Amino acid sequence: MFSLQGKVAVVTGGVSGIGLAVVERFRAAGAVVVVGDVADGADIATDVAHEDQVAALLDATVERHGRLDVLVNNAGIGLDARPLDEESTARMLRLFRVNTLGVLYGTKHAARVMSGDGVIVNVGSLASELAWSGNAAYNVSKAGVASLTRTAAVELADRGIRVNAVQPSMIETPMVAQDSPEVRAERAFVATTSPQRRTGTAAEVAAAVHFLASDDCAYLTGQVLTLDGGLTAGPSSLFLDGLA
Repeated sequence: MFSLQGKVAVVTGGVSGIGLAVVERFRAAGAVVVVGDVADGADIATDVAHEDQVAALLDATVERHGRLDVLVNNAGIGLDARPLDEESTARMLRLFRVNTLGVLYGTKHAARVMSGDGVIVNVGSLASELAWSGNAAYNVSKAGVASLTRTAAVELADRGIRVNAVQPSMIETPMVAQDSPEVRAERAFVATTSPQRRTGTAAEVAAAVHFLASDDCAYLTGQVLTLDGGLTAGPSSLFLDGLA
């Protein structure tokens, strides 16, 4: 069950963090995985903010391996927190180009080269539903991922391509490793408010991506799976006791 034997997959942003965990899990499940990333260690250097590079990544994968079965649009960036009235067009566009247009480019060109029965899994963020103060640009860019996922699922269903997404809460990755006031505040919020009272791991996100990518989930498309330790289901008993 949930075998990826014989599948060819591409993972963007696969050198570290969630992307690396997905690569390792896919390979363990039998898939051939091509990593596209701007960082050292990528199989093919790829900046997802540029459509031509995304197209070249997917074309090269098909040329080398004969097919593309799974695309994981994982690459993403964050910026330091800034109040809404200090937000700039340049910051908005930088995040939008990577976090949102990168997903659009990947989806567009995966659909072009997939022969049917393909799967696209996008990595979004809980920030698309639960807004974090000072992160307007990031929140908006990730909200676009959720909307793109649903739209692509509807449009590509006739081609046999499924499109789903995961949107994690705070996950222990290099992106949140810095010791900033914003990271400390978010970590404390998750630790006290979510029912599980902890942050998630990259391996836990990779497990959900693996589930969505497998043929066992052939009837599942257009869904955005939230991974948040129960945060959006309701507050923890610790949080409620504190209020009382």
